[in-house]
Amino acid sequence: MKGYTQVDPPRNGSMGGAQLRELRLASQLTQKDVGIYVGVNQRTVSSWEREIMHPSAEHVQQLKKLFGNDLLGHIRDLDSIDSG
Repeated sequence: MKGYTQVDPPRNGSMGGAQLRELRLASQLTQKDVGIYVGVNQRTVSSWEREIMHPSAEHVQQLKKLFGNDLLGHIRDLDSIDSG
């Protein structure tokens, strides 16, 4: 399905759903807001946060743009989410 890919749980050093949720809440955004920005619906963002699905490499790039490198500094390697 467009917007996410089924992958194994994030490996050490990659972003998990809880981290995505923390970034979203710290930015005072709703799941719908994030979805609109990256081009998916609210349910998709919810599934990322619950680690049912993980963002594609394209969506990871959009998340980086949305939250900025300053907020993502504690996340070692967002790109590794979709490699596998």
